[in-house]
Amino acid sequence: LVALQRMLDHQVAGDPALAYIFIMRHDDLLTHTFQDGVPVDLVAANGIDSGDSGKIEKIINQEGARYIDVAYPIFEGKAGILRLGLSEVPYRSQVRQLWVRMSAVTIGILALSLGASQWLINRLTRPLDQLTEYAREINEGNLDKPAAVHGREEVARLASAFNAMLVRIGEYTARLKESNTQLEIKNRALDRARKQL
Repeated sequence: LVALQRMLDHQVAGDPALAYIFIMRHDDLLTHTFQDGVPVDLVAANGIDSGDSGKIEKIINQEGARYIDVAYPIFEGKAGILRLGLSEVPYRSQVRQLWVRMSAVTIGILALSLGASQWLINRLTRPLDQLTEYAREINEGNLDKPAAVHGREEVARLASAFNAMLVRIGEYTARLKESNTQLEIKNRALDRARKQL
């Protein structure tokens, strides 16, 4: 029993998550690692039936600390039942750290993907912005400058269609100016003829 007690004390000292260990055989307490004795309610908190290979229960003590209590039969229960309590504090701390790391990685990936998508959107829409600026210049009366928009195939086709439309508009405008000039000449001639009459 002394060697068993030393082994249990060594196990508890070596593992910070291990809160307690005790061994029971036929309702007799063989050894334990508690300073002030085994709490009576703890003994009954996780009973094991004959034939069970082990049992796990979650336990909360009076101070609110959470433990995972494991009951495991030694040599099929002939040598007793090993009971050990694992504190949830280190595990919760590890879960919290893992959650923080995963959140940081997720936020980092999200920031990178948002930055990359913003860059890609700007790269794709820059030719359209240039074409829009060019349309604004045309609206202000500058019909002489063709659209020099470079980009993907679709944008380049749009720019060439825009340039072809601009050439046609320029031709129509020139014809309208010429017709207007001829009409003015005819109007002056008619005005002179009217005055002579």
